[in-house]
Amino acid sequence: MRLAAATASLAIGLAPAAFGQPAPLMVVYGPEAPTREGDADHVEQVFVRVPADLSDRLYLRIFDPEPAGAHDTRYGRSRTPTSMLFRLSGGEGARTGALLPAAVADAAGPETVPAATAAPAGGRVIAERRFDEAAGTDDAWVTLAPFGAADGEAIDGSAWLRLDVIGEAGDYGNAFTVEVSLSPDRSDPAPGVALSSYQPTVRWREGGDPTEVRFDAPAGAALRLQSFDGAE
Repeated sequence: MRLAAATASLAIGLAPAAFGQPAPLMVVYGPEAPTREGDADHVEQVFVRVPADLSDRLYLRIFDPEPAGAHDTRYGRSRTPTSMLFRLSGGEGARTGALLPAAVADAAGPETVPAATAAPAGGRVIAERRFDEAAGTDDAWVTLAPFGAADGEAIDGSAWLRLDVIGEAGDYGNAFTVEVSLSPDRSDPAPGVALSSYQPTVRWREGGDPTEVRFDAPAGAALRLQSFDGAE
């Protein structure tokens, strides 16, 4: 399912993972997946906002980053194995150089640029890792990289970093969840740290507990929510 903001700056806050194994919420499809799956650009951006004065060492953790096991969608029509790139960037341009949706760029100012169906640019790469169908990370947490506030782009008392998740090859759908922790091997939320995403591709859960998506938007803003294939 694709969630989009048409006329205002709109961010979806990503809540910290609950105790135990979470159900992956975001999904990126390989570039050969059919567009009817709702992922038009095969790229997801997750922004990490850290208080600029936070001195703790932080860890970016990803749940189920590989594209071919539990929670994921397999097609198998492509002869090319599916590959996903997870890239964490910081420094100047990590936030202001991101490829944001046009409506968000209009509200945020001239330092942003419209979205494009290409890998986002801007910032300095802190860490990156590829996961393919053979990766032994199915249904498990992986620590992508340690970082601190000094690694982010300083804006108004906050340090910003950006995680780009890019479907590089194949047609599988990779469902995953992201968190920032004070520990490299367990969930330990850091005070004041927040995750957000613009126009994410979100997967509803099938039965059981409902999927909840919360929006942050300017007061009085006119918003339009677009749902792709949200029928039962």
